Amino acid sequence: MQYDYNIKIIEAKNMLMQNSIFYACDLSYANINPLYIDPENTRTDNTIIFNQCYFDTGSPDIEQNMIITLNECQIAGDYITNSSIPKATITQISTIEQQRLSGWYPTSGYNYFKDGSFMAGKNYGGIISGADTKKTFYTEGGMFGGYVNINQPLTKENYTWFKAERIVTRGYYSSGFYIRNADLGKRNIRVQIGSSHFNIEIDNKEWRFVTLCDNRVIEADEEIMMTIYTIDDSPYNVDISSVFVTLGRLPCLCPVPDYKTYIDSLINKS
Repeated sequence: MQYDYNIKIIEAKNMLMQNSIFYACDLSYANINPLYIDPENTRTDNTIIFNQCYFDTGSPDIEQNMIITLNECQIAGDYITNSSIPKATITQISTIEQQRLSGWYPTSGYNYFKDGSFMAGKNYGGIISGADTKKTFYTEGGMFGGYVNINQPLTKENYTWFKAERIVTRGYYSSGFYIRNADLGKRNIRVQIGSSHFNIEIDNKEWRFVTLCDNRVIEADEEIMMTIYTIDDSPYNVDISSVFVTLGRLPCLCPVPDYKTYIDSLINKS
């Protein structure tokens, strides 16, 4: 018996389907597509994961408004080799057919934050803070290059912003940095990336990795901003290393350093 779709998700406006997982399924004989998702389902925190599944009549439609992950799946006589950029930056694909592997992880290494590794030892306009905020740059000692010390003495409007360069294509982007407390002991700091904010505890003993994908498509020429501050308006003294904004919902632990800016800075010094 044939059906138009093997799996249909219908009439469930904004239904939350976090990590619906299918294992070793045989999804065959669909007339149109293995998967149908009602247009009312527009939440991209809905996810469907197919692990080692077999698709006889083509691959699931990865252009749907949902995160779809294919792990080691087989598509009869075919394999997924292309996608729109927004979907490529949020879906995770791994397929095999006749020993031909295809797919991708939604991550990249190019950094849209200029000299995020701080190897050039200066501010290129991406760090914005109050006039009384002291920023000291070090070209070594960071996670992957240098770092900047931000000593914020203000007790009101104590924000420090990290603004990336304007992006060139629409898609999902990950943002973040490494951070540690520059004073002895521990402290809490609030981080805002896009429209989301969260609190983290940092200390002076080790770097802490901070990242988030804002769960929305960023349009071309849009600016991506990250912010750190304290909830109680208290001053803070922190070190920041490897600030990054990269294409894809999965971040790189080590984005590609901005060697061009670094080399240009050396030429300008000579």
